Amino acid sequence: MNLNEREKIVILVAVMLTVVLLAFPMVINPVKKKLKRIDRQVQAGTTNLAELQRLKKEYNVIQGATKGMEAKIAKSAKNVTLPSLLERIANITDLKEKMTGLKTHETVRDKNFQENGVEITLKNVTLDELMNFVYKLESLPYMIKIKGFKIKTTYAKGPKYINLTLLVSLFTEA
Repeated sequence: MNLNEREKIVILVAVMLTVVLLAFPMVINPVKKKLKRIDRQVQAGTTNLAELQRLKKEYNVIQGATKGMEAKIAKSAKNVTLPSLLERIANITDLKEKMTGLKTHETVRDKNFQENGVEITLKNVTLDELMNFVYKLESLPYMIKIKGFKIKTTYAKGPKYINLTLLVSLFTEA
């Protein structure tokens, strides 16, 4: 079979087109799928990186707060007692006469710290007096935490007075 030059070119183009059309699904599609998979992995990695950066910031904030608390605990002298501190603040805030109870709780210890708890009862106190007392208490250079409170309105002296019990803890090094 003798083909002229033009027929040979047409057959060659047809063969090449057939090869390309057959090669496309076998070569190009797997490459496209691999690129899509890599894009998803990059996107997941970017999301993970953003989450790690957020967690690092959160960790740094918590670590800073922890160092601040540890510094306050280190300042807490072993010879300072929580009942004496509470009585001193009650004197400063003119609540000594309104303090009707001061009950110490069992000391809780772990390997690094110890917690001394005191329950203080105040009668016929205004909200302003309470806020002043709490402000003075938290202004001390010691690690003091108010762990709980009970407030009850009293009408003996009028509606603006309250009776309250505060559970206060002082943390020191063990």
